[in-house]
Amino acid sequence: MAFPSNGQFQPILIGDQPIFDMVGDQSPAATDLVGNTQFPAAFFAYDATNVCLF
Repeated sequence: MAFPSNGQFQPILIGDQPIFDMVGDQSPAATDLVGNTQFPAAFFAYDATNVCLF
Protein backbone atom coordinates (compact mmCIF):
# COMPACT_ATOMS: atom_id res chain seq x y z
CA MET A 1 0.00 0.00 0.00
CA ALA A 2 1.30 3.44 -0.88
CA PHE A 3 0.99 5.90 1.99
CA PRO A 4 -2.64 7.12 1.97
CA SER A 5 -3.46 10.62 0.75
CA ASN A 6 -4.94 13.14 3.18
CA GLY A 7 -8.41 12.53 1.74
CA GLN A 8 -8.26 8.81 2.59
CA PHE A 9 -7.80 9.39 6.33
CA GLN A 10 -10.90 9.41 8.54
CA PRO A 11 -11.00 10.56 12.17
CA ILE A 12 -11.27 7.85 14.82
CA LEU A 13 -14.61 8.28 16.60
CA ILE A 14 -15.87 7.49 20.07
CA GLY A 15 -19.63 7.36 19.71
CA ASP A 16 -20.20 10.08 17.13
CA GLN A 17 -17.40 12.42 18.30
CA PRO A 18 -13.79 12.51 17.05
CA ILE A 19 -11.27 11.27 19.61
CA PHE A 20 -9.36 14.06 21.38
CA ASP A 21 -7.35 14.68 24.52
CA MET A 22 -6.97 17.69 26.80
CA VAL A 23 -3.76 19.76 26.68
CA GLY A 24 -1.35 19.39 29.58
CA ASP A 25 -2.53 16.11 31.12
CA GLN A 26 0.66 14.12 30.36
CA SER A 27 4.23 14.38 31.55
CA PRO A 28 6.57 15.01 29.88
CA ALA A 29 4.63 17.49 27.74
CA ALA A 30 6.32 16.21 24.54
CA THR A 31 4.29 12.99 24.86
CA ASP A 32 0.92 14.76 25.13
CA LEU A 33 -1.37 13.95 22.17
CA VAL A 34 -3.92 16.73 21.85
CA GLY A 35 -6.86 17.69 19.71
CA ASN A 36 -10.47 18.80 19.89
CA THR A 37 -13.69 18.02 18.06
CA GLN A 38 -12.70 20.35 15.20
CA PHE A 39 -9.12 19.01 14.96
CA PRO A 40 -9.19 15.31 15.99
CA ALA A 41 -6.14 13.70 17.60
CA ALA A 42 -6.19 10.40 15.67
CA PHE A 43 -7.00 9.21 12.15
CA PHE A 44 -7.02 5.94 10.20
CA ALA A 45 -6.97 4.75 6.59
CA TYR A 46 -7.18 1.22 5.22
CA ASP A 47 -7.31 -0.93 2.13
CA ALA A 48 -7.94 -4.65 1.62
CA THR A 49 -4.60 -5.55 3.23
CA ASN A 50 -3.34 -2.70 5.43
CA VAL A 51 -4.43 -0.33 8.19
CA CYS A 52 -2.61 2.96 8.73
CA LEU A 53 -3.05 4.88 12.01
CA PHE A 54 -1.95 8.48 12.33
